[in-house]
Amino acid sequence: MKIDPQLVPVLAPLTQAISSNVSIDVVAERAAEVSQSRGMVGTLTRAIPESVTWVDLETDGNHPVPIRVFTPVKSTEAIDRAALVYAHGGAWRTGSPDTVHEHTGNLAADADVVVISIDYRLIPENPYPAGLDDVTEVLRWVVEHAVELRVDPQRIAVGGSSAGGNLAAALALRARDHGGPAIALQLLEAPALDLACDSPSWDECRQDIPPLAEMLDRGLGKYRLAGADPKDPYASPLSAASFENLPPAHLLVGEADPLRSDSVRYAEALGAAGVRVSLQIFPGIVHGTENFVELLPTAAQWHRACVAALRSLTPTDDANTGTVQGA
Repeated sequence: MKIDPQLVPVLAPLTQAISSNVSIDVVAERAAEVSQSRGMVGTLTRAIPESVTWVDLETDGNHPVPIRVFTPVKSTEAIDRAALVYAHGGAWRTGSPDTVHEHTGNLAADADVVVISIDYRLIPENPYPAGLDDVTEVLRWVVEHAVELRVDPQRIAVGGSSAGGNLAAALALRARDHGGPAIALQLLEAPALDLACDSPSWDECRQDIPPLAEMLDRGLGKYRLAGADPKDPYASPLSAASFENLPPAHLLVGEADPLRSDSVRYAEALGAAGVRVSLQIFPGIVHGTENFVELLPTAAQWHRACVAALRSLTPTDDANTGTVQGA
């Protein structure tokens, strides 16, 4: 696996921090991750521009789910925006809207969409399928509150990164199997789609980047211990019996990512089922570094590809074709 040379000096301290966090309790690990994310702003990640505002809310179901709603400030001439229901990464065990704050805020600003970032329940305190239940509840809430949010309920995307990409793909399956709500797009960033951890890209990473493979293998293993069965399509979407009638999908993954094969297989399965799908593989990108837009030109391209995919949901944008070309 080829790693972008600019990442090499950055990965060493990150890997050391990850290794150190393994020995501490999960609450402290989550706090350390938030602190680490704060420290990246301006050097690795980009601060949110003033063109977007955000507010923390809760859904109104039987189990209220905390959410962070990002809304672009500029006028849309009374046209309701598209929306993105977004699940953060963190191996279903860590992460929060705080750890993806800059990414989600910049997506809202640059794509001119409303982004709803979900603070879903985490393992081990909340076994599977608590996190999936929460993202399902948020999708329902967004549809029911579309008027207040000024979003078009027919143009709601679901998305996420890594574990969040897993939840987004599982949500698309669940919505299809249970009669909705309708989803306009799956935006899947380096998603974990097969809990078996057995693929060519896993083999490559175990050989070339052992610490990364060990970290992700450990994370997926904990999800399995929390009740996620690799044979359950809502836990391991690539095990679905059918991929027909799923929403269009745009997948992004790094070349140096053990989850690369997941995206390739999912794109192939969707395409074979007649679902519109596009896949981009970014050279040199290592799992977890796709948002380092201040450091990597490829990460900036990644962000622009996400923006283009989301803008394709806006019919008033004449420049959009609905398909993103090449990395």
